[in-house]
Amino acid sequence: MVRYSTKRAGIVSENLIVGVVLSLAAILFITIVMWPSGSKSAAPLQSVSATPLAMELNDTETVAFLTVLQRVEPATSHALHQQAEAAITAGADKDELGMLVLGAMGDDFENAHEVLFKADVKYLDKILNVTKIGLARLSNHAPKFCRVSHYESLAVRRPEEVLGEILEMLKYDSAGYQFALELNHVVLEGIEDGRKSPNNYGRLNTKDEAAFQALMMRMMSSSKMTNVMRIQSLPPAEQKRAMATLNICDLSNEIIAGVQSLPQDTKKRAMGEMNHMAKSGEIGGSLQDLAFGF
Repeated sequence: MVRYSTKRAGIVSENLIVGVVLSLAAILFITIVMWPSGSKSAAPLQSVSATPLAMELNDTETVAFLTVLQRVEPATSHALHQQAEAAITAGADKDELGMLVLGAMGDDFENAHEVLFKADVKYLDKILNVTKIGLARLSNHAPKFCRVSHYESLAVRRPEEVLGEILEMLKYDSAGYQFALELNHVVLEGIEDGRKSPNNYGRLNTKDEAAFQALMMRMMSSSKMTNVMRIQSLPPAEQKRAMATLNICDLSNEIIAGVQSLPQDTKKRAMGEMNHMAKSGEIGGSLQDLAFGF
């Protein structure tokens, strides 16, 4: 059995706390990277369901998202429907229209994290839950998108082939499309709540650190994490082969489940900590690069 010194355990615990907070921030930041900090005035549409876009993409989830988008970001909604009408006239199919919906928001995200991190903690719970369900769907219905080997193969393929893979993952009504759509829907509602009823959460304290340390111990004893640690101990060549077959969706869900088990007050202060880190620039630049990398 490997023995850890008290000092080493403390360092590992501190690293895990920072890692989990950064992971939470990454989940939230990536989902809001295309959401602007505010809307310019625009004439609201009379009925989303009567628009050409909603008539083409008439599934319940897409129409629900378009309805929330119109309420929370009317200017962006107006621009999306104008763009969609032009695309429909030009003969765009449902996959192309779906990509317009998923990419509707611009890159004005300067203050979006501040708004979302001040929303009720229930929106963090919803984001985690939607992410967990979406990753499980990908694992079951499109498992190649959960394999490290698949993303390694993209590194040596032509740009148009990589784009084709992205389009395949997010094609209309696919598991990837539904995942992204539901996640964007919840983020929009969180932004709306953060604007209407902002919360000023505190930062992590010693009680929270203890909760993260307990989470670390549970995670380290799980079969998936034990397998990751086993892989890390292998020679480089074997490690690369083993990592290539690792299901990152399942592993991510293990981490998400652990975060979901944290006390609500700890999750609130984790949001406050993420807001502080974003304001101070500790996570903004690296997460922005990560988001644009996707």
